[in-house]
Amino acid sequence: MSEENLKKLLEILTRLSESDAILNVRGGRGRGATHPYKPRDVTPGYGVINPIKIEKPDKDFKKVEVSRAFKNKKQENEDGQ
Repeated sequence: MSEENLKKLLEILTRLSESDAILNVRGGRGRGATHPYKPRDVTPGYGVINPIKIEKPDKDFKKVEVSRAFKNKKQENEDGQ
């Protein structure tokens, strides 16, 4: 190879190494077809990264009416009196 061809080859190789042209192969075992895929970048998860403990206010619980279908007989008798 001439020196000019080597310079072009080196330039192409450096361009490829700098770009995101990396492909991996999944399913390369056995007789099945292989599928190329591009490795994903690591992305941060959703939510707060540095959580600070914040006290939640106390919830006020109120009595609610429950349908007769969800009550047992003992509760029905107590509510009916």
